Parts: sequence; C-alpha cells; structure tokens
Amino acid sequence: MRSGDRLAARAGLFGRGGVVRFVLSLLAAFVGWWPESLVRLVARIAGAAWAFLVPYRHGVVNANLAQAFPEAPPRERRRIARAAYVHLVQTLLEFIRIRAYVRRGFPRIDRRGVEHLAEAKARGKGTLILSGHLGSFELVVAGSAEEFAPVSLVVKPFTPGVDAFVNDTRRSAGLKIIPAAGAVRPVLKALKNNETVVFVLDQNATRSIGVFVDFFGKSACTMTGLAVLAERTGATVVGVKPYRERDGHVAEISAPIPFERMQTRAETVEHMTQRYTEWIEAAIREHPEQWFWTHKRFRTRPLPPG
Repeated sequence: MRSGDRLAARAGLFGRGGVVRFVLSLLAAFVGWWPESLVRLVARIAGAAWAFLVPYRHGVVNANLAQAFPEAPPRERRRIARAAYVHLVQTLLEFIRIRAYVRRGFPRIDRRGVEHLAEAKARGKGTLILSGHLGSFELVVAGSAEEFAPVSLVVKPFTPGVDAFVNDTRRSAGLKIIPAAGAVRPVLKALKNNETVVFVLDQNATRSIGVFVDFFGKSACTMTGLAVLAERTGATVVGVKPYRERDGHVAEISAPIPFERMQTRAETVEHMTQRYTEWIEAAIREHPEQWFWTHKRFRTRPLPPG
C-alpha cells in the first residue's frame, strides 16, 4: 500500500468517530455468531441488572409510565419497566446482528395486512409508512426491505462513529437512508418513483420542526414532516406496528390512514400529526413492554403564554 493510501486508511479509522465505528463492527461480528438462545439469555440477565443494579434512565422510565398509565398500580408499572429493560437489550443485540441475519436469514417475521401496501403501491403516488420504536423495529424493517424494495428510512443522527455503524448496518439490508435534516427533497424523489418511505414519529422534536399534540395525556412536540409530505404529495400513509411474539416477530400493517383536511394548511398538518400520534399511542398500549420508555419524549415544552 502506498504511503498516501496508508494515511487515508488511517484517517478513516482514527478520524472522526472511526475508532468507535471499528469497535462496534467488531462487536457486531462477535455477537453475530451467537445462537438466538444466547441472545435471549444475555438480554434477560442484562435487563435484570439494568432494572436492579444500574439506575440509568430509571427516573425517565418511571415518569413516562406514570404519565401513560396513571391508573395502573405501582407494581404493574414496575413490571412493565422491568420487561422493557429486557426488551431493549434484546432489541439492541438483534440490531447489531442484522449483518449476520442478512447472510444467514432473518428470524420469522409475520407480515399481516400486506394487501394494504399493495393497495397504496397501486395508487402510484408512493407510500409513507408510519411507525415507532416498538418491538424490534429495526430488525423488522431490515428483514422486510428486500420484499418491499426500494425502502427508504428517515433517520435522526447519532454521534459520528455510532451514526456510521448504525447506517452501515441498515444499508447492509438494502435500506436507503435519508437524514431527517433536509429530508424533503429525497423523500419527494422517492415518492415520485412510487417508492416506500418509513417515518418513526414517536421521538421528541424541536419547536422548529414540530407541533405540540397530545401523547398519553400530555403535550408532546412531534415532527410534522409526515403530515406535510402527505398533504403535499397525496401519498398514502399506512401504519406498521412491529412487535415481538414468542416464536418471532410481527409486522402488522394497517389500512390506509385517511387524510383529513382542516380549514387551513397549518390546522391540517397539526390535525394529521395528532391522528398519527394517536395511532402510535394505541399501538404502544397494546404492547407497553416493547416501547422505549427510556426516551425523553416530553423534553421540549410549550412556551409560556404571553
């Protein structure tokens, strides 16, 4: 290797986030060889340790569950929290195993309601998929990418090394990646080509890109991009609810969510963002142990009146 090539390779490894990306890739290669039974065992052990020994985000989880299920006794909320810790560890392990799944085959994914995607595709205006961080979301999307290709995923960034590893993993399954910042043009192009674009709408947004809608009885700043693009393009929006079952995973595809126009465009966008958020909340209520309660969903707060 010429000296210039060696320097370029070294810059790629030890440049911004390069070491993190390399270490995560080694970890993924190691975990990729584990049998599924070991993944489940490690998740149970690590999840229990998180619940009882590691206080990371316990306050966030407890506050979120109290907000979402105020009527539930504390014992029930603690049960959901403990199950959620195990689920999150297992979901993380499954994500970093995606490259191995691409090579050897994905676990069973039962896709229910596929006819709704076919109906949306037949309209020829592209398909917008509404989903959230429920179940093993990344695994289900990656495992379905080939069947429904081309599929693009609108994503928020991580720190540089983690972001490179995460998006490399997603691309290994055939997914196209669209960064949330500046997503409008590539999403419009994908929809014009009658492609499928996936939005997750259960994360906190900043005021510049979101509106406040009700989520589990509290105002939550929510990204408006999905509603804006649906209004602008006429693309069909369908919900995909991923969740884990004992013997595999389910991707439950909803009928198209009707687009309802209000008196003004701003009112329409807020109304549809609320509708989409209600859909996600209902999905979480069905499988509360499988959502990421560690997320600071209510971090952005409305400005004080006046």
